[in-house]
Amino acid sequence: MKKIVIIIAMFFIAAAFVNAQETGPIKEAETEIEEASQEAAVEEATETAIEEIEKKVDEKAKPKEGKEGYIADLSSNDENKIIAAAEWLGEKEEKSAVPDLVKLLKNDKRVKVRMHATIALGLIADESCIPALNEALTSDSNADVRYSVLLAIHRIDPSKSLDAIKKAKETESDPYVLDYLTKMEAKWFEKK
Repeated sequence: MKKIVIIIAMFFIAAAFVNAQETGPIKEAETEIEEASQEAAVEEATETAIEEIEKKVDEKAKPKEGKEGYIADLSSNDENKIIAAAEWLGEKEEKSAVPDLVKLLKNDKRVKVRMHATIALGLIADESCIPALNEALTSDSNADVRYSVLLAIHRIDPSKSLDAIKKAKETESDPYVLDYLTKMEAKWFEKK
């Protein structure tokens, strides 16, 4: 009987030793390695997904190539795409874009879009947009847009906007726009 007790005791000791190894420092290290590699895999997958999303966003915001593509982008809902297209068309002095830029100046609710459309019109310098610029000078609600309208008028031909300048000067509340109006009026009425 003593031998059976010793054998059973040895069995329990061996079982306890094996169990201790499974839950000891070696097992803890194996668990930590496994968790770290799972975290790394998740992090890598997340980075890849973010890169793919950023690439798709960049492709959507990037204007199409050629003047037709840029003019088409003026009809986009994406503000950044419209601004990029207006900048390109203005730099290239693309006269065929004037009607679409005038439409943005008159109808778009976004200040940045109207301002960039105005800047592009000034760079293109086509006199056909003077009536729209004159209207915006006296009616646009944003001082930054009105100031950019003055810059465009100044670049194109202020002599065609003297009535609008005079009218705007009577109602203008922004000190910077008012100062520019006063200077333009003085300069161009002297020439007239």
